[in-house]
Amino acid sequence: MVAVKRGWVADGDFQNEPMARVIVDRPGQEVILVLLDDDKVEWRVETTANSFVETILLGGNPTSRSRVELNGIPVSGAGDDRLLYVNKPRGRDFRRLLAVLGERTALDRIASFQATYTAPALGHRISRVDSTTETLALDYLETLRRPNDDLPDALRRWIDGERPEAVVDVYFDERGMALTDAQGTRRFPVPASIAQPRLPSAATYDPVGQALCGVTYGGEGFLYRVDTETGQWTVVSSLQGYDAAGVLYDQHKDHFILTGAFTRPGDILVIDPQGRPRMTRINFLRFPGLTDLYDYENEDSPPLVPRVFQDNWVLLDVTEANPTGVGRHRVYAVNLATETVRLIDYTNP
Repeated sequence: MVAVKRGWVADGDFQNEPMARVIVDRPGQEVILVLLDDDKVEWRVETTANSFVETILLGGNPTSRSRVELNGIPVSGAGDDRLLYVNKPRGRDFRRLLAVLGERTALDRIASFQATYTAPALGHRISRVDSTTETLALDYLETLRRPNDDLPDALRRWIDGERPEAVVDVYFDERGMALTDAQGTRRFPVPASIAQPRLPSAATYDPVGQALCGVTYGGEGFLYRVDTETGQWTVVSSLQGYDAAGVLYDQHKDHFILTGAFTRPGDILVIDPQGRPRMTRINFLRFPGLTDLYDYENEDSPPLVPRVFQDNWVLLDVTEANPTGVGRHRVYAVNLATETVRLIDYTNP
């Protein structure tokens, strides 16, 4: 697979269309070649001795009206609008692209991926198989899934489906919090003694303590707790500039577990009963399959939602951002002491 955003043209050449040269140098192999562009390109494909191109598929921007030649002979019927332009082997569009190729070719892995902003003057040479880039396989996550039999009991119970009965809805905005369950909706407005929360981002319900917990992002950021029996609000802690996207209260240890927003979903903050914060920073690229869930490099990651915390292990789950139909889903177990990240489960509808 070769992707160029635009073709190459010599300085001062105003006569010829931008071009992209591809040299297929795979002697004894029959190659399916996928070409992607974002602007009009004259693709010129050449083969070395004993190299054969079985099929050429042309994708990218459907308005580019690009053309393809194979050893100087025009190729017709190569276009497929479902083959999206991508410039990295990551992200939701790349996964969708591989799914289409799987249908078209019945292959379970592409042999190589090359991408440049501008096509190089000397062209792209297809001469080797990339066996190390995991994401080139259609179902690459299956080899990255890890066992859970040594995880703490609370995490394994959640994974096995033993979860508390879900509250229908928990809502948090600048005016207050609301809890909806089988008995209806109860609202808890912000009292005059509490400054109006700025940019609420997430809330959860603690059924044991019968309390709502909410976090805000932007500026200083705060963690709030609301007693649903009395309606009393408490500012648990300042977040000191930490942008939170998810919150969990662990009633067994009286800890709050927060996950980061925007480009730092792997920044996990634990606040102990004395209000002391402990931060664990894990690069989001260490979460297998996370970038499959959004438009990588153009959008922020959907939030990692903390579900269970025990013995320094936290269980996180995340669902595809703005899915069409049922979204992809991932479950991770993270050890905050060792910064170990495990992919526990995933779905790719």
